[in-house]
Amino acid sequence: MFRKENSSVYFEGKKGKDVPLRKSDRLRLRQQAMELLCRSPPDTCSENADSEVVAFCLEQDAVLDAAFLQGALSSRKLILDDGRKVTMYLRSPEDGQNTSTDEISFRWPYREPSPAQCVWLEIDFGPRNTLQVPSVVLLSVLPSSSLPTIPVPHQVSKYLCRGADLMRAGIFQLPLSWPSSQRVVAITVAGNPQPLAVGWLDNAVKSLQDVGPQTQGIGVHVVSCYGDDLWKQQLPPKQLRHNLNREARVNPTGGAPFNAGHYGNLGFQEGVRVVPLSSSAESHPDAEGEDKHHGTASSKSNREKTNPPFPEEEETPPVLYGGENCAGMENITLSDDTYGSSKSNTLLDRDMENGEQKMSLEATNEALLHHAVCKAVAALSKSDLPMAVATFYAQYVLPSRPQGTIINLKQTRYKKFGVYVQEQIEQGLISVGPDVANKDPFAMLINVNRRHPDVQHIVREEKANSPENGSSRLSGPNKLVLIDLYTVPHHFISPLRLNSEAVTAANATSEERKNSSMLTLKEIRALLDDYLIRENLARHNTVHLDGPLTDVLYKRKRTSGDPVQSTPQVLTRKQVALAWQDKMERGFALVKMPGNRIVKLGRGPPPQISIEVEQRQSKKFVTRVRGLESYNIDGRVFCKDVCQRFACAGSVDSDAPAGRATLKKNEVELILQGNLVDALDALLTGEENVTSHGGAKASPYAIPANAISVTLRKGVPARKRRPVPAKK
Repeated sequence: MFRKENSSVYFEGKKGKDVPLRKSDRLRLRQQAMELLCRSPPDTCSENADSEVVAFCLEQDAVLDAAFLQGALSSRKLILDDGRKVTMYLRSPEDGQNTSTDEISFRWPYREPSPAQCVWLEIDFGPRNTLQVPSVVLLSVLPSSSLPTIPVPHQVSKYLCRGADLMRAGIFQLPLSWPSSQRVVAITVAGNPQPLAVGWLDNAVKSLQDVGPQTQGIGVHVVSCYGDDLWKQQLPPKQLRHNLNREARVNPTGGAPFNAGHYGNLGFQEGVRVVPLSSSAESHPDAEGEDKHHGTASSKSNREKTNPPFPEEEETPPVLYGGENCAGMENITLSDDTYGSSKSNTLLDRDMENGEQKMSLEATNEALLHHAVCKAVAALSKSDLPMAVATFYAQYVLPSRPQGTIINLKQTRYKKFGVYVQEQIEQGLISVGPDVANKDPFAMLINVNRRHPDVQHIVREEKANSPENGSSRLSGPNKLVLIDLYTVPHHFISPLRLNSEAVTAANATSEERKNSSMLTLKEIRALLDDYLIRENLARHNTVHLDGPLTDVLYKRKRTSGDPVQSTPQVLTRKQVALAWQDKMERGFALVKMPGNRIVKLGRGPPPQISIEVEQRQSKKFVTRVRGLESYNIDGRVFCKDVCQRFACAGSVDSDAPAGRATLKKNEVELILQGNLVDALDALLTGEENVTSHGGAKASPYAIPANAISVTLRKGVPARKRRPVPAKK
């Protein structure tokens, strides 16, 4: 919430004013704090449970009195970037000259010349909807577990210190005591019981099943965290931090003076991260003496917590503070081993494995970037180039990431995509050029090398992982293609002694076409070439026709009175191939691309979707569509879709009117208002450049362009010439 610089001081360029609080407002805040905080420690199962609860409440009351009822307390109102209003309550530091403790039982630990400390926040979400949140400063003074706590691995702390929220996937344990109706929780690092952040639990988190691996979304919305602008504004002067006198209070939990600038915790490191602590002594001698001196009860159970076994990231040197009061702090050091060698339960073992996987994912940002770039290069076509490098990154590289991953350039050695581009130019993967203004020499992507070993590896990997006939996801969206097929007439096989397996397509590459006698153009030409070579009829570029071949190509039934036609004896190879193709029986295959999967196989001409436009009176037009059922399109659903996309009226006819061709079984005819031939063509084929109408965008249909027949009746203006993609 306070991740931006000066966000806790200024709003809309104006500095927030600090207004002193009246006594009634102080009492109100203290009452709100008592209602929000936990009034008993979570582990009160011992014989002295009642006395522990009393001691816990007495310590809380003493801290709340010092925070809200003693010293100067003021309010500061701010407006955040999202428009929400926040009220901060600032407690002035204690006078360093006044050390008398006869009148009060507990004195505020932050002393002058430290700046005022924010102890409470009110966030306004609307009328009668205000969230009360204690600050990290107040939680550092209160006894541990005063607020429901969520422990996280210390590796997560660096992201929280940068201003990130705590995601549900990063939560491995919910609070032992469920938070209040406002769901305010504290976040701690495992092995360091002092809260580093405070926020509210998302409403979607209701049980342990809603968090952990394989979950998505924010788990805790962080209000304030160690390392944010609120912490920076409250830092004491550097001279005070390194010259602490004996009057400086020591945090009994963190083992460092409160005025040292890190909420009195050795594990809080320069606003960057938080590391765990390990204590070899039960309590700090100075802290114990101070508690006795001020008459505040403090129990050992409130200061020590069980540390779940999260793996250690790296060894971290201890933070040293100057001053004579640091004597005795050698008993509290930073942990340099794992937090437990024994496996506590199966859940923690699983969490530890997932934590290691996340760390390995963070370490492979460069591999993710290179994988996405190579995949994007494989998906590019020549017509896409040249393009801006920024467009290439935004529209091709980022969508090519593996699902569920992110590319963080800041965590790579490149830091910027331009540095990576320069390296790949040297590796021969891409070629770039300057922009039109010739200002940036790396602005435009000119060419890509699809034969690069890294790109070829990605292509093979995608084909191997494809679920459908080895098809690759690199070829773009699915579409349907009509392929012309041919069948050799039966009376051709015996005279020409053709190979029966080749004629029946017994060795076809697709299972749908095997033994169907449906041949491609290449296969029927191979039959012809085999016959010409076997009979030795080919001479360079000419073919000398023999009797069987002449009968096949030119023989036809004669009727009485027909003149005798002479047949050629020599033809060119092209003429023979065209005559042979013309004698074949026609068929078609509807193929789904990518993947070359045959959806429909049939004889005769392929089915057509008919679009007919006719003129009505007053120069208005009507568009009729039929034949959609041949491509598994429901006519009624399509009519509704067209009416919504193009804002026109439409109806569906199951019986053709008089004067029109009858409809096939289960076929309907659509009657649409207006001349929609271009819009329907673009919608059915998915080619948005056919029309300028925005309703044709994001088409779910992929009908082949040669499967659509258009008829324009009298009075209908001619269509504009279909645009042809420019060759670059």
